[in-house]
Amino acid sequence: MRRLLPIALAVALFSATEAQAQFANRSLGASLGYMRFNGDQPFDWAIPLGLESSLYVENHFDLTARVLLMLITERIEARQIVAAQTNLGVRYLFAEESLRPYAGAELAFLYIFRNDGLQPAFFGIGPNLGIDYFAGDTVSVGARGFVYLYLMLNQRVWNSYGAQAVVATYF
Repeated sequence: MRRLLPIALAVALFSATEAQAQFANRSLGASLGYMRFNGDQPFDWAIPLGLESSLYVENHFDLTARVLLMLITERIEARQIVAAQTNLGVRYLFAEESLRPYAGAELAFLYIFRNDGLQPAFFGIGPNLGIDYFAGDTVSVGARGFVYLYLMLNQRVWNSYGAQAVVATYF
């Protein structure tokens, strides 16, 4: 038994692979973007400002959460109103190096604060594509494009599209 121990240690030492650096697996960031509504909705465009986070699961997958506060412009009166949106999603990272392109899908809840007593709430779903670049060991900058389909009872399906710039720190 004592003779097998040195042999096992030698095999383990010579078969060991090179150590690889790993990025941190949690992030917290801020985003700023532009969103456009399509169709016959009473809303024209919006500027979303958000906080977001991600958690790396494994095998190139991240779980994401975002909270957005938006200024939405109404189409007819051109006045601006406030809206809030929360998103939960998953994204697949095509690469896990300093340049990280990804594709994802999100579930969204949009709530619009209006003065006329109507305060519509919408559920949405949509894909997104983006890329993150690590400017340092713990800081990334990136861009994301997205499309959402919003659903509400007794209403036609609304859709929106847009883009955001993102800055995040990983820990």
